[in-house]
Amino acid sequence: MREDPQDPNEPGDEECMIFSADGGTRLLFVEVPEAKQIKNRLHFDLRPTDATRDEAIVSSAIRTLTSLPEASVLRRLRHLLDQRV
Repeated sequence: MREDPQDPNEPGDEECMIFSADGGTRLLFVEVPEAKQIKNRLHFDLRPTDATRDEAIVSSAIRTLTSLPEASVLRRLRHLLDQRV
């Protein structure tokens, strides 16, 4: 991982970003205003770069569903559809 030489991360910056060597993966660290409540919490927001968000969700759901036994597929599909409402 590396920093962007055009936008170096400095102490006290509210946001700091690092990149993979090929630039394909980025991690953005954002300071939050809330006081620390639990030990070292980390939250990832993932965004696909080769498809839209909805296309990535459908593709992931299809991969997951095709790897499960039939009864599990129906339960998982119901759960995915409930989340979209």
